[in-house]
Amino acid sequence: MRIMIVGNVYSIHVRKWAEYFTARHEVYLAYLPKNSIDEVKKLFENDKINLVPLGSPTITNVKRIPRKVSMSAFGGKHYMTLGLKELKVAIAEIKPDLIHAHYLPDYGWLASQTGFRPLFLSAWGFTLAYKGGGEDKKYTKQMFASADTVFAGDESAKARLVEYGCDPEKIFIQPWGVDTARFSPDVKVPELKIHLFGNQNYRVVTLVRHLVDICDISTLVEAIPLISRDITDARFLIVGDGPEKANLEKLSKRLDVADKIVFTGNVPNDELHKYLAASDLYVDTPHPTKAGGGIGVALMEAMSSGLPCLVAERPGAEYGVRTGLNGEIFVGGDSDDLARKAIEILKDNRKMELYGKNSRELALEIGDFAKNMRDILRLYEKYLNTTEKLFTEQ
Repeated sequence: MRIMIVGNVYSIHVRKWAEYFTARHEVYLAYLPKNSIDEVKKLFENDKINLVPLGSPTITNVKRIPRKVSMSAFGGKHYMTLGLKELKVAIAEIKPDLIHAHYLPDYGWLASQTGFRPLFLSAWGFTLAYKGGGEDKKYTKQMFASADTVFAGDESAKARLVEYGCDPEKIFIQPWGVDTARFSPDVKVPELKIHLFGNQNYRVVTLVRHLVDICDISTLVEAIPLISRDITDARFLIVGDGPEKANLEKLSKRLDVADKIVFTGNVPNDELHKYLAASDLYVDTPHPTKAGGGIGVALMEAMSSGLPCLVAERPGAEYGVRTGLNGEIFVGGDSDDLARKAIEILKDNRKMELYGKNSRELALEIGDFAKNMRDILRLYEKYLNTTEKLFTEQ
């Protein structure tokens, strides 16, 4: 089978998706480049991916991109029409059996304009949860009409897609899977706690996120003085980087808790499991009011690692964190509620053990990457047996 994936090559999730199929199939990844193809090749674990840059890094500079399509429902003027001509040429030359585009407002729209079928779209991330009111639903309806299947992370994301004009019969619910062998309770790295905090007996509360305002990480930092009063051996690990890092560091100094937090910066995914293995409680702070964000890969990795989880209330949160089973849900933006529930969990060793065990079991049930990808492959094969390719030159 010849598979073309259209997506952001700089996303670890898109790369993992592409690399999964290389063992059995011919895989092409079309993307808008930021740097040379030689630099992009270094991002992959194997050399079996056929890379299809849509243009050169110089012409994909955002300042030069003609903004032809309004997509304010998905965050402002859209610019992906730049690579449309190149993508059509690539499709005509490669003749893929199917195309799967990842992320709706950009690569999903781009792929939908080629006229190729069968076409699969994935609505990952917080795009649906945080972006606006649907002023351009005619564009989203056009995009969904061009697709055979649209993937969503949970039922709440499905409802959001329907709100944007997607036929519910087209939606396939599949959460992002993770490597449950790598992210496992069996991984033990006590030396990392010593390296990070100087003491392997500290109880470590961890958050993994891009450090941006919408992730509301300041709520965790504001909760640290309250948690530390009751749990004196608690330490905090904030993994990730982004524009809010400096503000979060300033806040930690103002609250006099800077000595209790380690900001790691970005950690490669093939090292992240060690940081989760060195953790005792996982906290996730984003709290969008609209559905679509799903569980999140980092949260699923924490669950797979056997961690109790404390998550801000948001649509779909209960799909991954079930109160009293594998964690608790706190009021988003409320540092007092976060602190109170974190203290309750950290003080109760029996609850910690139970929540961690149940997190692992739930991750194995709904979030095993290999299992989930086998389901995707079966869906692909179903369409190849029943759907005629409809691509024609335009």
